[in-house]
Amino acid sequence: MIADVRHHLSVAALYGRLSVQRALEYPFSLLSICLGLGFNYVWIGVALKVLVDRFQPLSGWTFSQLAFLYGLSLMSRGVMSILSFQSRQIDRFVTRGEFDLMLLRPLEITFHFSCNRINVVGLVHLVIGMGYFLYGARLSGFVWTPLHVAEVLLVIAGGTLIYWSYLTLISSIAFWTMRSQPLVDASMELMARGTFYPLTVYPWPLQALLTFVLPLGFIGFYPACDFLGQSANTSLPLDVALWTPAVGAAMLVLALAVFAAGLRRYESAGS
Repeated sequence: MIADVRHHLSVAALYGRLSVQRALEYPFSLLSICLGLGFNYVWIGVALKVLVDRFQPLSGWTFSQLAFLYGLSLMSRGVMSILSFQSRQIDRFVTRGEFDLMLLRPLEITFHFSCNRINVVGLVHLVIGMGYFLYGARLSGFVWTPLHVAEVLLVIAGGTLIYWSYLTLISSIAFWTMRSQPLVDASMELMARGTFYPLTVYPWPLQALLTFVLPLGFIGFYPACDFLGQSANTSLPLDVALWTPAVGAAMLVLALAVFAAGLRRYESAGS
């Protein structure tokens, strides 16, 4: 058991080194992507600040509270993007027959698929998310206690699972249809809208959708409400810091089941 875990960790570390080396082969391309992504996130923050300062708080949320929420969600997205960016590209693996080689190797297929590429660009999401979060925490009166730090880490871990599971569920449609990228792109937009802004800006039916059907609200909104004392318009039992990893674990089980069912239907379409 321990030897097996060590073997898988060593394989993941090897894939990580290869991914970094691959990314550094084109340094100017990597730099331009990182700068463009970073500028986009900074511009979103500037636009939010202008909107809130010039007009009024967004559904009762000040800019510092929005930065806290934005950063919390972005950190989970960053971890997911670093470790499992390929979860949004299952149709490419299907149409190119790239699962063939994975199925032949003596590694658990889900682990192999998730770890075969480390996305260096995901660090931009993570670093900028940390910046927004720390800025928002400082100005919003967030109290740094050992318990709160542990809760934040739990929320980030749970949010990462929700992100990964959601994208894997949508992308796995490719096992049946051969193509899922248009749906994945639309889902990415929904994820941005459903995690970076307070759910209270949306009508109640959409709030219910993003809570009970596609539980993206647990990535950032409900934890941020709990940490900052904001109203969520929804009463949840227990600590939200426990709900987020619980929801993430439930979605993970569902995503793995759908992924496994898709693999059973997989037929190589590669040349």
